[in-house]
Amino acid sequence: MLNWRRTALLSISTGAAVFALWKTWKLLKYKSRKAIIVQDASSYIKEKTVVIVTTSQEWEAIFPKVMDDLTFKKVLGLDCEWVSKNKVALLQLCTPHGLCVLVRLSKMTNQLPDTLISLLANRSILKTGVAVVNDGKKLMVDYGLTVNGCVDLRHLLERVSSVRNAYNCTSKGLKSLSSEILHVGISKDPKIRCGNWEAERYTQAQIDYAATDAAVAVDIFIHLVCAKMGLVHCENSNNNSPTGLQIGDNDRDADVSNTEFWKVACSICQGVVDVGYMSLNDGKQNSNRNQGRKLKDDNKIYSTRKRPLWDNCRLQAPDGTTLCTCDKRKAQWYLDKELADKISDDPITVRLHFEPSSRPENERNYYLQEKDNQCVVCGSDKDYVRKFVIPFEYKKFFPSALKDHCSHDVLLLCTACHRKSCDHDSLLRQRLAEECNAPIDSGSTSRTVVDHDLQKVKSAGRALMFNRSSIPPSRVKELERILMDFFGSDSLPDEIIEKASQLDIRQASEDYVPHGKRVVRHMVRNGGLLTFQARWRKHFLDTMDPQFLPAFWSVDYVPEGWTKMENT
Repeated sequence: MLNWRRTALLSISTGAAVFALWKTWKLLKYKSRKAIIVQDASSYIKEKTVVIVTTSQEWEAIFPKVMDDLTFKKVLGLDCEWVSKNKVALLQLCTPHGLCVLVRLSKMTNQLPDTLISLLANRSILKTGVAVVNDGKKLMVDYGLTVNGCVDLRHLLERVSSVRNAYNCTSKGLKSLSSEILHVGISKDPKIRCGNWEAERYTQAQIDYAATDAAVAVDIFIHLVCAKMGLVHCENSNNNSPTGLQIGDNDRDADVSNTEFWKVACSICQGVVDVGYMSLNDGKQNSNRNQGRKLKDDNKIYSTRKRPLWDNCRLQAPDGTTLCTCDKRKAQWYLDKELADKISDDPITVRLHFEPSSRPENERNYYLQEKDNQCVVCGSDKDYVRKFVIPFEYKKFFPSALKDHCSHDVLLLCTACHRKSCDHDSLLRQRLAEECNAPIDSGSTSRTVVDHDLQKVKSAGRALMFNRSSIPPSRVKELERILMDFFGSDSLPDEIIEKASQLDIRQASEDYVPHGKRVVRHMVRNGGLLTFQARWRKHFLDTMDPQFLPAFWSVDYVPEGWTKMENT
């Protein structure tokens, strides 16, 4: 028994000693990690060039220099600042060469420069930062600016760390990333962060704060790509040279180095461009303005297709002329009804027993073409959903000849592109609401109106039911009289009071017309539906720049049924 006790005590003592050593090691490691910061933000930002832009002319003057800096490394650090729930007041951009441009959007009263709009919309120029996708969304809502090519640094950090275990950030906020990767300590002083970004003049502290956020974003991007390339010096380097890239002792020219760098950068960003970041710990890592704003996984929001949209089966006339492509279910329907024979299995081809009502006029017909099951914008063949180029809330009020058996405006988008396209659509819907005097429906209550007489009775019933004891006797009599008059009763049992308290005070509105129907009516009288549908198609092309549209998809496409109806 004694030996057992001694053994137990020895085990406990050994465990305690090991635990103490482990805690000491963790403390020393933590202190060493804190001591690794070799530069503070004030000295770091002095190495950069900061330009404040308040007019279109000032932007046009600095724009050529910005584009020069993007010749080889096409990436910008991007951040935004705003006051409370107001519009974005300041847009911060920083090039790989350390040119920080602070664009005071709140001061640019005229239309924003076209060069700035095109720069932000250019998908080939990446914009990087922490929660940069959210900043892009706010610019879209506030100014209608399309921001393409957004890459959240936290995506890149996970990809690099999973391969090389290069960094082990305690959190994934910009401050932590800057400390761990660049060894630059940046301040997140709430007095500055939540300060007046619409002020007539910025303090030097505000200028340094704003420029630093964009500058460290682009430098972190460069260092993460360097780490991916296996350049060891990037882990501990504090090098902020314009190239940000040194390939050991290899004697290569700058063009080759930049080419290799950008090739790796594009590779590491594949699949995460314009994709928001979500982490279980995000709530503690984002700034106060973003707390509580959770990004949802696109695949959880969308019900992605379990089977291809395009089966590319062929439907033939009795003489073997191809009429159109169709899906398997339609082909099988003709076979089940004994209206056609199967001619081939690859591709599935069915030949009708009867002469169709119409034939394609020529081979340059959209419905004769095989279509790929991929996102028409980015080419992704994973997790795609249908996109109705002309939203169904309008299309359902079109004449039958313009909407029935017409799949021309049904395309495939991946979830990320679909979400972005919906954001653009919401802006056009708002413009249509103003143009057509067609308020956008505000939920299920938009079809109903409040009956104020019933509301008065219900309020009286609820007051008597729940607060009778605290109501003066004279007021109780008034409330009882309201109920007795309404129900035509000389007495007021509890059943009547309860019934009054549960009255439905909303009545169907006789004047209700849905937003979509109002818009369609307006368009019929002003320009016509063909112009309206072409507007939506052009809107899709302009905002999404699709690279993989099916052959012969057209802004001006008109169904044959509509053409025949107009000609009769």
